[in-house]
Amino acid sequence: MWEQNGHTLPGVNLDKLSVDQAFLNISSHLSHRLWMYSLSEDCVRCPFTRSRDIAPHSHALMKFDAARQVAWKFFDKDLGPYAFNNVTSFCSIIPNDVGMFGVYNIDITDENCNYEVTLQPVNVYLSLLYALLILAFALLIIYGSNRYYTRNQRSRQTTSPETNPESDEEKPKTAKPRLRSLDTFRGAAIVLMIFVNSGGGHYWWMEHSTWNGLHVADLVFPWFLWIMGVCIPISIKSQIARNTNKKEIILTIFVRSIKLFLIGLCLNTAKGPHIEEIRIMGVLQRFGIAYFVVATIHVLCLRPMTLPNGKLKRALYDIYLLTFQWIAISCITCIHLVLVFGLDVPGCPRGYLGPGGKQDSAKHTHCIGGATGYIDRMILGEKHIYQRPTARSTYDATPFDPEGLFGCLTTFLQVFIGLQCGTTLMVFTEWKARCRRFLLWSLVLGLLSGILCGFSQDDGIIPINKNLWSLSFVFGTSSLAFVLLTIFYIVIDVRNLWSGTPLVYAGMNAIIMYVGHEVFHHMLPWHWRIGPMNTHFVLLLENMWNASLWVVIAYVLYCKKIFVSV
Repeated sequence: MWEQNGHTLPGVNLDKLSVDQAFLNISSHLSHRLWMYSLSEDCVRCPFTRSRDIAPHSHALMKFDAARQVAWKFFDKDLGPYAFNNVTSFCSIIPNDVGMFGVYNIDITDENCNYEVTLQPVNVYLSLLYALLILAFALLIIYGSNRYYTRNQRSRQTTSPETNPESDEEKPKTAKPRLRSLDTFRGAAIVLMIFVNSGGGHYWWMEHSTWNGLHVADLVFPWFLWIMGVCIPISIKSQIARNTNKKEIILTIFVRSIKLFLIGLCLNTAKGPHIEEIRIMGVLQRFGIAYFVVATIHVLCLRPMTLPNGKLKRALYDIYLLTFQWIAISCITCIHLVLVFGLDVPGCPRGYLGPGGKQDSAKHTHCIGGATGYIDRMILGEKHIYQRPTARSTYDATPFDPEGLFGCLTTFLQVFIGLQCGTTLMVFTEWKARCRRFLLWSLVLGLLSGILCGFSQDDGIIPINKNLWSLSFVFGTSSLAFVLLTIFYIVIDVRNLWSGTPLVYAGMNAIIMYVGHEVFHHMLPWHWRIGPMNTHFVLLLENMWNASLWVVIAYVLYCKKIFVSV
């Protein structure tokens, strides 16, 4: 609808294009054959990859992916799968204006290659604007309905003859109210996860980054782990208040971890339980392992909470309570760093952090992930790790598991930073004190992340990398989590400007939301197709519908007081 440019060209049918595709029209006036090689900007430090051959005195119309900028080179001979920089090309073209539904022409003569834009691409971000306007309108309706319902409920309570103001003093004191900001943050994370898992409107920056970098989809999993860490000290404190001994608490932690691992393992068999090739690790498996290790350390090192005298001691008391836990987690993190940069991986340079494949002139073809990938392959076996990593299609990389076993070591730190936040919530009750500490943590972690990655995507000591769960990735995503929780906390729990509706309901049943969308993702009414589905707008509508339907389900479960946890 909004992604049609309204033009037609002879011999060009734009309806044949998929989302983010464009046409390239190549005309050769040469008497000899050429070979065409292409390179996407998404492939960092890569050689050009063979696309097709161009026959003498021929005309060819081809589709290509125009989501990212691309470059082309033409050679007089077939150089094999890759063309490296040490070979001179017949001509090269580096356009900066490719885009969806565009039509481009390359006219090859004896003198040079002439490039021109025959049909301008469409503006793919107009669809995002219209989708956001639709979403804002829907949220306004929900907000207005909620305000109307709340006002009616209050008026009924004040006019009810059964209400007796004098009896308020006789009512038992209720428990401390639950922080709705935590549930809202969790709900925002699960809804965002469903949206990006559905496709995220097919915008490249909504999907997982190919290797280094941070896209929207890369934020969801670490935020979930961080929120889980926030809830650990709160949950354990309530169990201790019920006089539950430490052995029983650790047993409960162990059982819950096993449940999470087994549910994740079952989800990995959705396409058939082929035991010889079953993927062992996954999202819920890493949840289970990280929860068991961090929560168990917390229980074993737990200290009684008594605020000390002295301004400095009080200011640092939330950190002091976790001193031994910080030492334990720091030791685990150091072990991770020593292995990453010190382990001798056969056929790979020491400390290698790249995707392998064709990067760096294909010198490290089988080195994807360096020590991380090597350890996972040695422990789990190559057939039992993820076979289609994001780097496979772009870098021609080998299998690699972004939720593998070795990456759990830095995941423990991610969860523990969240645990530190939960401890801060318990130690400090005044909202300004909490927010000051949250923002300070955010600043420190953000700076550490920037220093490690060199404030760049690929040039730092430890780049931000979700696949490797790098230290800079942990610090960066935790920094953003502190900021978001601060915003939610002030808006929802402090100022009462927003009740968290409807995200708060999703946060109260996150496990149902996650498992449900994994199981029913390809079924009606969550998933549907109408026509070619080749525009961002229609894909955004379908993906938003999918996520919204799960929010409705979460609200129905809330109304029926159905809450599921493991």
